Amino acid sequence: RTDATSTTVSFSTRVDDGERRPMTTHAFELVQLGRTAREDVTATRGGAVSRPSTSTESEEDAYLADVAVAANRVDVELDGVAMATESELARARGECRNALLGLKERGGQSQAAFQWVDRFKPTRGSDTIGQNAGVVESLQNWFRAWQGRIAMQAKGKVPPSPSRPCIPRKVYDSDDEEFWHSDEEEDDGLGNGESVANGVLISGPVGCGKTATVYALAKEFGFKVLEVNALDRRSGQEVLGRFTEATQSKRFGKKAKAGAERPAPANGGLKAFFGGASDDETKRKEAIAAKTKEDNEKADAQSLILFEEIDIQLASERGFMAALSQLVENTKRPIVFTSNTSILPDLSMNLPLARVRFDAPGIRECATYAALVSAAAKS
Repeated sequence: RTDATSTTVSFSTRVDDGERRPMTTHAFELVQLGRTAREDVTATRGGAVSRPSTSTESEEDAYLADVAVAANRVDVELDGVAMATESELARARGECRNALLGLKERGGQSQAAFQWVDRFKPTRGSDTIGQNAGVVESLQNWFRAWQGRIAMQAKGKVPPSPSRPCIPRKVYDSDDEEFWHSDEEEDDGLGNGESVANGVLISGPVGCGKTATVYALAKEFGFKVLEVNALDRRSGQEVLGRFTEATQSKRFGKKAKAGAERPAPANGGLKAFFGGASDDETKRKEAIAAKTKEDNEKADAQSLILFEEIDIQLASERGFMAALSQLVENTKRPIVFTSNTSILPDLSMNLPLARVRFDAPGIRECATYAALVSAAAKS
């Protein structure tokens, strides 16, 4: 945060970062990539710098080189690291090129989307930015484990009991200055052990990519997201009334079975009414009903429920946390909670709930990503 009289910018220290140097306002000037180095290929319009042109291979190479150099300058300014060598810059330029290709591919698939946030939104876990790669990998394991659990349920098998309690490897909140840690990775409930947690709590500051990552992973693993955010009615009674049945994977199966027991006649008239259907017709209808039941159960099982910002509770949302605890205790489909803080006293630590922490991306990650998105949108 900054104010009119201060020349420094406050920063938060993370558990694994150690001591950091204060960040001066000069760092923000470095974010304007190539402001002086690319004067020959950029032009100002009303004080704004136009988007870069990367239509030719030489322009793209020059721009990616500038991005890599500017990113290294930010690291030097913020963390006091040494200037990168030529080989390190070449490697960084290659990473930027791969990221740019991915952005162009995503942007080309969503040409109708006007806003960049929609056009270039992540479509898989690896598309997220920042220092959360390890957390995203753990979430990928959780989604993959849930796919296996759903497959077992579809075959009529009973999956192992969910991990309990699911203590996180690291959960830290700079405001509350608390964290929990597990010495055994098998206890995290993210699919590393024999069982998987029913739900997962993703905590982290606003704008760190929690929701975007959930949607990206859901698309990557073929899950449909049913979202409940802070603008919805979320009293305990309303949550249970809406989702208690929805969290049971046999819901559609019962309806399909009931429909199969009394199939409607294919042909009208008295003959069809009194004479009944032929054996072939009955078998055909039974096959259709069985296929419908299978498709409905698969569609139902391949959905997950996302509760957004569960740390934000209104006075009218009485019993909200108790309802969430009841759902995650008995659910037969995956549930994801997001929260701006990891400290939730009303949410029991004894639930079959995994907990992970997202860190906000730094200035270098955000500036680099914005520069690459700008180039991808221009192409």
